[in-house]
Amino acid sequence: MMTNLNPKDFEYIKLLSWPEVFEIWRATEASNPNWEAHYKERGFNSWEEWRKVYSTGFRCADREWHFYKIIDPLGSVPKFHGGPFRGWKEKYYAGDELPTFNQLIQNPEIEQHDYVRQLMNDFPKETTITGLLADNGIVIIEGMHRCLAIALAASLGRTVKSDISVALADAAGETLSIVGGTRKSISKEVS
Repeated sequence: MMTNLNPKDFEYIKLLSWPEVFEIWRATEASNPNWEAHYKERGFNSWEEWRKVYSTGFRCADREWHFYKIIDPLGSVPKFHGGPFRGWKEKYYAGDELPTFNQLIQNPEIEQHDYVRQLMNDFPKETTITGLLADNGIVIIEGMHRCLAIALAASLGRTVKSDISVALADAAGETLSIVGGTRKSISKEVS
Protein backbone atom coordinates (compact mmCIF):
# COMPACT_ATOMS: atom_id res chain seq x y z
CA MET A 1 0.00 0.00 0.00
CA MET A 2 1.22 3.50 -0.79
CA THR A 3 1.02 5.70 2.28
CA ASN A 4 1.17 9.04 0.45
CA LEU A 5 -2.31 8.67 -1.12
CA ASN A 6 -5.32 10.28 0.50
CA PRO A 7 -7.52 7.46 1.91
CA LYS A 8 -10.59 9.62 1.15
CA ASP A 9 -9.78 9.30 -2.56
CA PHE A 10 -8.56 5.71 -2.86
CA GLU A 11 -9.55 2.35 -1.42
CA TYR A 12 -6.65 -0.10 -1.34
CA ILE A 13 -7.52 -3.47 -2.86
CA LYS A 14 -4.34 -5.53 -3.25
CA LEU A 15 -0.77 -5.89 -4.45
CA LEU A 16 -0.34 -6.76 -8.15
CA SER A 17 2.53 -8.21 -10.17
CA TRP A 18 3.65 -6.47 -13.35
CA PRO A 19 2.33 -9.36 -15.51
CA GLU A 20 -1.10 -8.88 -13.88
CA VAL A 21 -1.02 -5.13 -14.63
CA PHE A 22 0.10 -5.77 -18.21
CA GLU A 23 -2.75 -8.26 -18.64
CA ILE A 24 -5.26 -5.62 -17.44
CA TRP A 25 -3.77 -3.26 -20.01
CA ARG A 26 -4.00 -5.92 -22.72
CA ALA A 27 -7.64 -6.70 -21.89
CA THR A 28 -8.50 -3.01 -22.15
CA GLU A 29 -7.00 -2.26 -25.55
CA ALA A 30 -5.48 -5.23 -27.41
CA SER A 31 -8.76 -6.26 -29.04
CA ASN A 32 -9.58 -2.71 -30.16
CA PRO A 33 -9.17 -2.57 -33.97
CA ASN A 34 -8.17 1.11 -33.78
CA TRP A 35 -5.12 0.23 -31.66
CA GLU A 36 -4.24 -2.62 -34.03
CA ALA A 37 -4.16 -0.21 -36.98
CA HIS A 38 -2.15 2.24 -34.85
CA TYR A 39 0.66 -0.14 -33.90
CA LYS A 40 0.85 -1.76 -37.35
CA GLU A 41 1.13 1.70 -38.92
CA ARG A 42 4.18 2.26 -36.73
CA GLY A 43 5.88 -0.98 -37.77
CA PHE A 44 5.02 -3.23 -34.82
CA ASN A 45 3.85 -6.80 -35.41
CA SER A 46 1.74 -7.13 -32.28
CA TRP A 47 0.13 -5.17 -29.48
CA GLU A 48 2.59 -6.74 -27.01
CA GLU A 49 5.62 -5.67 -29.04
CA TRP A 50 4.31 -2.10 -29.26
CA ARG A 51 3.36 -1.75 -25.60
CA LYS A 52 6.55 -3.36 -24.35
CA VAL A 53 8.40 -0.27 -25.63
CA TYR A 54 6.26 1.88 -23.33
CA SER A 55 6.44 -0.41 -20.31
CA THR A 56 10.22 -0.74 -20.68
CA GLY A 57 10.61 3.04 -20.91
CA PHE A 58 8.71 3.40 -17.62
CA ARG A 59 10.59 0.47 -16.00
CA CYS A 60 7.25 -1.14 -15.20
CA ALA A 61 8.64 -4.65 -14.60
CA ASP A 62 10.98 -3.27 -11.91
CA ARG A 63 8.23 -1.66 -9.85
CA GLU A 64 5.89 -2.81 -7.09
CA TRP A 65 2.28 -2.38 -8.19
CA HIS A 66 -0.76 -1.64 -6.03
CA PHE A 67 -4.41 -1.82 -7.03
CA TYR A 68 -6.87 0.83 -5.80
CA LYS A 69 -10.50 1.68 -6.35
CA ILE A 70 -10.93 5.40 -7.09
CA ILE A 71 -13.67 6.55 -4.73
CA ASP A 72 -14.64 9.80 -6.53
CA PRO A 73 -13.37 9.60 -10.13
CA LEU A 74 -14.99 12.88 -11.19
CA GLY A 75 -13.18 14.69 -8.36
CA SER A 76 -9.84 12.84 -8.56
CA VAL A 77 -9.09 11.92 -12.18
CA PRO A 78 -9.16 15.48 -13.61
CA LYS A 79 -6.25 16.27 -11.24
CA PHE A 80 -4.14 13.37 -12.55
CA HIS A 81 -1.40 14.18 -15.06
CA GLY A 82 -1.05 13.05 -18.65
CA GLY A 83 1.91 10.76 -19.23
CA PRO A 84 5.21 11.70 -20.86
CA PHE A 85 4.32 10.48 -24.34
CA ARG A 86 6.17 12.00 -27.27
CA GLY A 87 3.06 12.27 -29.48
CA TRP A 88 0.85 13.79 -26.80
CA LYS A 89 3.59 16.18 -25.77
CA GLU A 90 4.16 17.40 -29.33
CA LYS A 91 0.49 17.69 -30.21
CA TYR A 92 -1.34 18.72 -27.04
CA TYR A 93 0.90 19.68 -24.11
CA ALA A 94 1.68 23.24 -25.27
CA GLY A 95 5.06 23.29 -23.54
CA ASP A 96 3.82 21.84 -20.25
CA GLU A 97 5.75 18.76 -19.14
CA LEU A 98 2.92 16.80 -17.51
CA PRO A 99 -0.36 18.75 -17.66
CA THR A 100 -3.38 17.67 -15.65
CA PHE A 101 -6.43 16.35 -17.44
CA ASN A 102 -8.24 19.52 -16.34
CA GLN A 103 -5.63 21.49 -18.28
CA LEU A 104 -5.74 19.19 -21.31
CA ILE A 105 -9.51 19.48 -21.81
CA GLN A 106 -9.06 23.24 -22.24
CA ASN A 107 -7.57 22.43 -25.66
CA PRO A 108 -10.48 22.67 -28.18
CA GLU A 109 -9.00 19.81 -30.19
CA ILE A 110 -9.22 17.49 -27.18
CA GLU A 111 -12.54 18.89 -25.98
CA GLN A 112 -14.05 18.02 -29.39
CA HIS A 113 -12.09 14.78 -29.91
CA ASP A 114 -14.50 12.15 -31.29
CA TYR A 115 -13.14 9.23 -29.25
CA VAL A 116 -13.04 11.22 -26.00
CA ARG A 117 -16.64 12.33 -26.57
CA GLN A 118 -17.69 8.77 -27.44
CA LEU A 119 -16.15 7.48 -24.21
CA MET A 120 -17.78 10.24 -22.19
CA ASN A 121 -21.19 9.30 -23.60
CA ASP A 122 -20.70 5.53 -23.31
CA PHE A 123 -18.14 4.97 -20.58
CA PRO A 124 -17.21 1.36 -19.68
CA LYS A 125 -19.10 0.03 -16.65
CA GLU A 126 -15.80 -1.03 -15.13
CA THR A 127 -12.27 -0.02 -16.06
CA THR A 128 -8.72 0.17 -14.77
CA ILE A 129 -6.13 2.79 -15.67
CA THR A 130 -2.41 2.58 -14.93
CA GLY A 131 -0.26 5.26 -13.37
CA LEU A 132 2.91 6.19 -11.57
CA LEU A 133 2.84 8.18 -8.35
CA ALA A 134 5.40 10.91 -9.03
CA ASP A 135 6.33 13.95 -6.96
CA ASN A 136 3.64 16.08 -8.61
CA GLY A 137 0.87 13.47 -8.32
CA ILE A 138 -0.45 10.57 -10.36
CA VAL A 139 0.89 10.39 -13.91
CA ILE A 140 -1.17 8.19 -16.22
CA ILE A 141 0.78 5.78 -18.41
CA GLU A 142 -2.27 3.90 -19.70
CA GLY A 143 -5.81 5.26 -19.93
CA MET A 144 -5.30 8.77 -21.32
CA HIS A 145 -8.53 8.87 -23.35
CA ARG A 146 -10.62 7.51 -20.47
CA CYS A 147 -9.12 10.11 -18.11
CA LEU A 148 -9.88 12.86 -20.61
CA ALA A 149 -13.47 11.61 -20.92
CA ILE A 150 -13.86 11.69 -17.13
CA ALA A 151 -12.34 15.19 -16.88
CA LEU A 152 -14.58 16.44 -19.69
CA ALA A 153 -17.66 14.92 -18.06
CA ALA A 154 -16.75 16.55 -14.74
CA SER A 155 -16.26 19.94 -16.41
CA LEU A 156 -19.70 19.67 -18.03
CA GLY A 157 -21.40 18.63 -14.78
CA ARG A 158 -22.13 15.17 -16.13
CA THR A 159 -21.79 11.87 -14.30
CA VAL A 160 -19.82 8.78 -15.21
CA LYS A 161 -21.36 5.61 -13.83
CA SER A 162 -18.43 3.24 -13.64
CA ASP A 163 -16.26 1.38 -11.19
CA ILE A 164 -12.86 2.90 -11.91
CA SER A 165 -9.65 1.48 -10.50
CA VAL A 166 -6.01 2.37 -10.87
CA ALA A 167 -2.89 0.21 -10.83
CA LEU A 168 -0.19 2.39 -9.26
CA ALA A 169 3.54 2.16 -8.69
CA ASP A 170 5.81 4.59 -6.87
CA ALA A 171 7.99 6.91 -8.98
CA ALA A 172 8.81 9.51 -6.32
CA GLY A 173 12.03 11.40 -6.98
CA GLU A 174 12.23 10.26 -10.60
CA THR A 175 12.23 12.14 -13.86
CA LEU A 176 10.02 10.06 -16.12
CA SER A 177 11.38 9.24 -19.56
CA ILE A 178 9.53 10.39 -22.66
CA VAL A 179 8.32 7.35 -24.57
CA GLY A 180 6.80 6.70 -27.95
CA GLY A 181 7.44 7.80 -31.46
CA THR A 182 6.10 7.47 -34.92
CA ARG A 183 7.89 4.31 -36.01
CA LYS A 184 9.26 1.19 -34.41
CA SER A 185 12.88 2.36 -34.80
CA ILE A 186 12.10 5.77 -33.25
CA SER A 187 9.99 4.25 -30.45
CA LYS A 188 13.01 2.41 -29.10
CA GLU A 189 14.49 5.72 -28.07
CA VAL A 190 14.04 6.66 -24.47
CA SER A 191 14.92 10.25 -23.62
